[in-house]
Amino acid sequence: MNQLKVFVLILFFYTAFSASATRDIRYPRPEDGVDKRQDFALLILEKILSRYQDSYQLLESDYPAQQDRALLLLNERLLDVVWTGTSKHRETNYRAIRTPIQKGLLGWRLFLINKDNIELLKSVDTPQQLRLFSIGLGGGWPDVGLFSDNGFVVHTTTSYDALFHMLQKRRFQLFPRSVLEIWEEYDNYQQFDIAIEPNVIVHYPYANFFFVNQQDEALAKDIESGFKALIDSGEYEALFQSTYRETLQQVRFSERKILSLKNGFFQEPDDTEKKYYFNL
Repeated sequence: MNQLKVFVLILFFYTAFSASATRDIRYPRPEDGVDKRQDFALLILEKILSRYQDSYQLLESDYPAQQDRALLLLNERLLDVVWTGTSKHRETNYRAIRTPIQKGLLGWRLFLINKDNIELLKSVDTPQQLRLFSIGLGGGWPDVGLFSDNGFVVHTTTSYDALFHMLQKRRFQLFPRSVLEIWEEYDNYQQFDIAIEPNVIVHYPYANFFFVNQQDEALAKDIESGFKALIDSGEYEALFQSTYRETLQQVRFSERKILSLKNGFFQEPDDTEKKYYFNL
């Protein structure tokens, strides 16, 4: 066998081995072009998996999927990782990496309202008074049960975009959004005559996690250890601050009435996990 043939064979087996050593990690694509809710989680996941050099390659799925559907696709092995709000039920059926992607700020909520209702909650001082107003949420979101359990009337739809239409048509009065989401949504959906309610902030224990298939032990361990390494290095905090510092300054926590709700669907963080959550 001449040297050229030997070289070709070596190159073939090297290429084949390299390809087989890289695993494709599929995640759900956003629901529409202006939906930026996934951007930070995707950035963090990219940083986590990049620590394993060429072991993983992230691929967007060909189709969007609502939260519950996306999780079901994990079991069908049509997706490999999903990031979404957690619940005890979800953590029973899927493998959760219990480091909050956004410091638990998914549980700090402001309200989108009709812009001519800007003083709707001006006199609200307690959760009991807040229950007089109806809530709009996506069907299958874990906080549907939370708000219902706290005595609210909740209206749902399977489409994220449809919630803005429903708010405009006064199918409900309050659309609770994370303090990290609401400003960009306000800018993107101005055509629906919405405003950000200026007086109240609602807090309940809640977080979004990365989820994988229960049997995918290797990927779960790599995401968990990679995430903690990203935090320990200070890179996570730098990314969080560069993404959200100005957004959090707009919230004006000290100027709002903070109303607390219980969340019986949430598994409270243990002592080792609490340090990853936002505190005033």
